[in-house]
Amino acid sequence: MAIYPPPTPSAREGENLMPSAREGKWESPAREGELTIDLRGFENACNAAFLPYFHNTARFLVLYGGAGSGKSVFAAQKLLVRLLCETGHKFLVARKVAATLRNSCFALLRELIFAWNLGEFFAFNKTSLEIVCKTNGNSIIFSGLDDVEKLKSISGVSGIWVEEASELHESDLHQLNLRLRGQMPNYKQIILSFNPISETHWLKAMFFDKSPENAALLHSTYKDNAFLDQEYIAELLSLKERNVQFYNIYALGLWGVASEGLIYPHYEIIDKLPTENVRKHIYGVDFGFNDPTAIVECVLTDTELCVREIAYITHKTTGEIIAFCNREAPHLRKLTGYFESAEPDRIREFQLAGYRVVGAKKSILDGINAVKMFALKVCADSPNIIKELGRYTWAKDREGRDVDVPIDLYNHAMDAIRYAVFSCGKPRAPFSFWEQSEGQVW
Repeated sequence: MAIYPPPTPSAREGENLMPSAREGKWESPAREGELTIDLRGFENACNAAFLPYFHNTARFLVLYGGAGSGKSVFAAQKLLVRLLCETGHKFLVARKVAATLRNSCFALLRELIFAWNLGEFFAFNKTSLEIVCKTNGNSIIFSGLDDVEKLKSISGVSGIWVEEASELHESDLHQLNLRLRGQMPNYKQIILSFNPISETHWLKAMFFDKSPENAALLHSTYKDNAFLDQEYIAELLSLKERNVQFYNIYALGLWGVASEGLIYPHYEIIDKLPTENVRKHIYGVDFGFNDPTAIVECVLTDTELCVREIAYITHKTTGEIIAFCNREAPHLRKLTGYFESAEPDRIREFQLAGYRVVGAKKSILDGINAVKMFALKVCADSPNIIKELGRYTWAKDREGRDVDVPIDLYNHAMDAIRYAVFSCGKPRAPFSFWEQSEGQVW
């Protein structure tokens, strides 16, 4: 098998993937049944900042920095090169939530393989999420940290890539590290890729404040990605005028300053939604297509708002979203849903499909105040809610002071929560907490 990177790379979301067609002739096998892998010209299809790290053997390879820097594509490229050039591999690709892997890491690796024109040498199991190299038996398996039983059953792992590592708890990484053990023919490595969202994050304390000897760190930004399109670069640079905090994190790849201008700075992580002392059990939906459609289940008690992510999906029609709910969250049919009122046609489609849904109240500031009346708790299997909570901020005036207008970014799940809480009305059973709020926001 020969790989000849062409001079003009293909791109995915502004990041180079590798060749989209074979060039030159296939190498003749050294022995009958043996395939030769030719990586000449490989550097032409990779970003220069990452090239030395194809040979890095540190236990932890920490890839951090801004958005669009090519971190994830490099991690996928390195796994694939090792999969092709080494033997005895079973790589594990992990994220906090298993459901997020199919449309992110699995899709990226599959696209990369076909971009290299190597699809015929691989088998893809879309059900169990597994990729197997037919020529040498090497494989890539995928698991979420929320799937405890599957994670416990995994053995013989030779390398790990954790995408969006900032979603993990420190204990999650310890568990993954324990999976990487035993005698292997090649070096064992855990690749972590993430944006440095908060200077108080445990990743900073573990790898940056202490500088462990078994870790290699690579910082990258959009400037390190030679294949990034100018439109995306312009979007990143525009953050400087809209939100300096986001600009520092996603354009410059700097550690975020904790709680600076956050609308909901305080929340608690819980394992599951409560079932006792429930006053309201509802859900909210913020529609999108290129932007995510966010569906969030909400449970209100006397003083707490507990939320769980049901969906955070892109490029889905209303019919496809309904099919998703029928399949993955049929219990929503028993609840009242509060939908973005600017989409009456989509609301009607849900109603015709048997869902009890209504248009939501739209007052942003009053809705935020309604949410703030509760102690906010978020289920651990809600990575996009957690991510938005760390990015949903107030706009600032020219003097840098917060104003009572949220920045229109990272707010899809936030809007879904606001729609549900602000629109549901008072709970049926009167109780003192709600009586105290009478006439304020309801």
